[in-house]
Amino acid sequence: MKKSTTPTRINMSEEEVVTTSTGKWLGKERPVSPTPSSVSMKSNISKDEPLNFRDKEHRSPEHRRPVSPSPSMNSDMSKGEPLNVSNDRVANTTQLKTGETSEKGGVAKGKKDLKRVILEELGRHEHDPKLCEIVTFNKSGKKDSVKYNNLFSGNKTVLMIGVPGIGKTFQTRMFMIDWAQGRSNKDIKALVSLDFTELNTMKDEAKSMESLLKDFFSKKNVVLSFDDKDKICFILDGLEKCKLPLDFVKNRELKDLKEPASMDVLLTNLIKGKLLPEAHVWIVSQPEGVQKIPSEYVKKTVHCEGKNIILNNYS
Repeated sequence: MKKSTTPTRINMSEEEVVTTSTGKWLGKERPVSPTPSSVSMKSNISKDEPLNFRDKEHRSPEHRRPVSPSPSMNSDMSKGEPLNVSNDRVANTTQLKTGETSEKGGVAKGKKDLKRVILEELGRHEHDPKLCEIVTFNKSGKKDSVKYNNLFSGNKTVLMIGVPGIGKTFQTRMFMIDWAQGRSNKDIKALVSLDFTELNTMKDEAKSMESLLKDFFSKKNVVLSFDDKDKICFILDGLEKCKLPLDFVKNRELKDLKEPASMDVLLTNLIKGKLLPEAHVWIVSQPEGVQKIPSEYVKKTVHCEGKNIILNNYS
């Protein structure tokens, strides 16, 4: 006798996030998603070459080298050479391989291409099962899927909400891989992925935005030069874990990239658009963390949800 087949619907998300205007969501919480696979920021790497945000003619075609193990974030680097963030035109050393001569005759030893570094770090996740998606809701409650290429779509600051374990970190990884492979967001010149757990450890430090960026790229052993110094995308993951006050009212205004300030002042001015006003900021949070940022500073809200998958159950 033939065995019957019965379709069974499995909802991989176990939840459905409702619009942020109501602040409501449904479903059971799942285990906290793992920490993003981004480089940590403590390092003993000494200062080598300043991170150069100026632009000139482009260098030779892209050369790529294997990535070294990820170092950590609090740097012991000397601050003797500041980042150059003027708009003067200078050599672009983004794609110099080891031993290649730079425009000024120097050698960028051991430097790597940022896109290559991202693919080396995250490429193994490219074919992971895509069990979640990014969606947005309009005023009538209609749900639309959000592709990486239109995540920002004219909005500089985007907040993504999702319950624990739903796949928020997975989505940031896929976004970074998509960008590194040149498939989307080609206007973005660099990605800076930071976790609030790590930013908490710098609560009492005075650091300039210039120094923060120099530390980040130096730990990846990357030297960059940008056509537009503001074309950076910050991915700030784990807002619900943030222990900083994020005082958007009392914190002083800061526009100078070279001026040292507390991490709280740096973050509030970055999110408000005072520092690097053309930079993109993608903030990732569980539902309980969203109240940490006033709604007027969030230009677009999206949700990470599980996909409904149909399986055949043969009996």
